[in-house]
Amino acid sequence: MTCLKGVFSGGPRKYNISQVTEERIRSIVYGNCIGDALGLLTEFMHKPNIEKVYGEHRASGLKYSHKVKDRHRGRWVIGDWTDDSDQMICIMRSLAQKKNLVVTDIAEAFYDWSNEGFPQLKDTGGLGLGRTTYLVLSEKDYLTKPEESAKRVWIDSNQNAAPNGGVMRTSILGIYEFQDLNKVAENTVKVCRVTHYDPRCSASCVAVTIIIAKMLQRIENKNQTEFSDNDIEEILNETYEFTCKYIFENEEYTADLKSDKLDQFKADFKTYFFIKKDGLEELKLDEPAKIGYTFKCMASGIWALKQGDPEKALTDLIMEGGDADTNGAVAGALLGCRYGLNRFPKHWIDDLAPLPVNFLEKNLNKFISTFFLTPE
Repeated sequence: MTCLKGVFSGGPRKYNISQVTEERIRSIVYGNCIGDALGLLTEFMHKPNIEKVYGEHRASGLKYSHKVKDRHRGRWVIGDWTDDSDQMICIMRSLAQKKNLVVTDIAEAFYDWSNEGFPQLKDTGGLGLGRTTYLVLSEKDYLTKPEESAKRVWIDSNQNAAPNGGVMRTSILGIYEFQDLNKVAENTVKVCRVTHYDPRCSASCVAVTIIIAKMLQRIENKNQTEFSDNDIEEILNETYEFTCKYIFENEEYTADLKSDKLDQFKADFKTYFFIKKDGLEELKLDEPAKIGYTFKCMASGIWALKQGDPEKALTDLIMEGGDADTNGAVAGALLGCRYGLNRFPKHWIDDLAPLPVNFLEKNLNKFISTFFLTPE
């Protein structure tokens, strides 16, 4: 598997980040894709049915090949991921190509992907596109004014639409400019609002990217390779305070809210953010009509981050059902950052679909070379 070798083959380092930092960056991206691909096994399923279909595999370990080939899941080859990671790759490619964050270029990347997928992979369209993203991309001036398009769709929902289509793809923005938390947050909100305007969407995205950036800072600046539970709690507490101030105490992101909503949103954020280590079932991830709530997805990732075993964490999360690929994508990225891919089952890496993996690896290498290459 090329994601963890080749670049670590000895000789002089060509990157201005440590080998461990580079490995964790790759683990975040691959973790996003792994959690996404595994989550497809149970996406949109209810927990009792999941136990009937996949329960026998829990003890021996979930594999991509266990996937039931129904009308929904049959659209993807075994070991492929879905729109969650595809859109993350759209962001990553835009950043590398422009060598900067250009909102309209990312909007165009989403638009092109929604229509044709990745032609290099012989896609015929962007599979799995969510309703909110579809509505925003359908606005006439989307390509030139994506945030205004997203705002109109949000207002039309009576400020109620806060789905997880932003947080599912956001992990790459915890890597880009990770040494500057304010830039991470600024970039994160800009990209979130390309399709998702609700401040709850922004808050969930910022929470995830700041957690990632804080871990990467410790890895790079303090040579920290392992994170204790106390370390994670410290990072989470700092992230909560940062996110509340950056989003909910910032008129730029709350001025459009109806008067009765801000306190409700802040309280909801706190409840979901501080999910207990044993609180997975309390999320009710397969709850009808609520599976796509952005705070549920954020909380899924934070719950997973608190666990001691990446395989068990992702397995338990995915067996809860609901929007499992999206929950898995966020959880996989956070687990990849904390533990590295060497703590993931080897077959979860090796059994990813080859064609998408080669495409991912090419674009990930370009991203890392663009932003972390030592100047000659």
